[in-house]
Amino acid sequence: MAQNEADVRRQQFETMRNDVFGTDKEQAKSEQRLQSLGLDEKELAEFKERAATASTPAQLKRIEADFYAARGVPREMTIEQHSDDAPTRPAPQGPGLHVHPPK
Repeated sequence: MAQNEADVRRQQFETMRNDVFGTDKEQAKSEQRLQSLGLDEKELAEFKERAATASTPAQLKRIEADFYAARGVPREMTIEQHSDDAPTRPAPQGPGLHVHPPK
């Protein structure tokens, strides 16, 4: 019985992750970007292991950002700036919202 429940939970996770959020497609794009960054097979395997726990593309991008940071890519250069299909958004403006240049 417990195995059946675990199988049902796994299937629900996969459905939400891949069919609803499209995280599997985003993961493939992330893997291509990281390969172009120069990750070796061990690092790519680590990314895939961590990425398997991500439910949404946003969670996946945070994992991907860790690998960029480990390679010395500045935090100001977000994954979206490296992505061909990322929407372009203006910086937030208004009272109390200030954009500071990197130090």
